[in-house]
Amino acid sequence: DLSRFRTLRVLSLVDAHLQGIELKGLAQLVHLKKLKLNASNVEPSQINQILHFKDLEHLSIPKCQISDEALKVILQSNLELKYLDIS
Repeated sequence: DLSRFRTLRVLSLVDAHLQGIELKGLAQLVHLKKLKLNASNVEPSQINQILHFKDLEHLSIPKCQISDEALKVILQSNLELKYLDIS
């Protein structure tokens, strides 16, 4: 459960082959500035947890399944975002 790391600023889970249970508590990491989930098999429903980050500046989610609508909401919700990789 990631919620116990509430002050975490950077989280990198590259090629982690994540399951839904492994991202439990991600939305509670409200101080996150950098999140990398490159090729981590994140489910589309888990991407919605990114909407809770108000300080996120760097988001890297290539090879993750994300809809155009989810991407639009992420961009509208994360106003501090300076870097986005969805390749």
